[in-house]
Amino acid sequence: MIGYRPKGLYTHPTIALTFLLSSLLYFSVVSNSKKKLLIVLFTSLTLLFAGTNLVFNRVIYESNIDNTRKVQVSVGGLLACGEIIHITETRFILFDKEIDKNTGLCLRGIERIELRKSRGLERIFEIYHDGTMDSENPYVFTHIK
Repeated sequence: MIGYRPKGLYTHPTIALTFLLSSLLYFSVVSNSKKKLLIVLFTSLTLLFAGTNLVFNRVIYESNIDNTRKVQVSVGGLLACGEIIHITETRFILFDKEIDKNTGLCLRGIERIELRKSRGLERIFEIYHDGTMDSENPYVFTHIK
């Protein structure tokens, strides 16, 4: 969605589950016809996409950096080394716009992220994780932007 996500930890899964359940309800209640068959063909791909987004693309941790910026952690895909870290900014009151994304840290089980220093465009974070992929705990991550 071009870097925009609805605000909140449970907003995205709630929307996806509502879509999945309403589609299943429609498929079970409405009688079979040619129109329903066409709708099933077109929505089956979106149902598959919504189901995979529920599993792989969900935000599992969120912490405020300042009044408008947040750091979020989301689950990677099947072949991801670790979890994905997003730096987001509040836009249009209801959405978070992704400013930066880091997929190359290979950290799993991130418990919390703390801001150590912030000067100018540089921010230094301490990332506390379970230690399975990297022995340095807390991991020191420098974000410049």
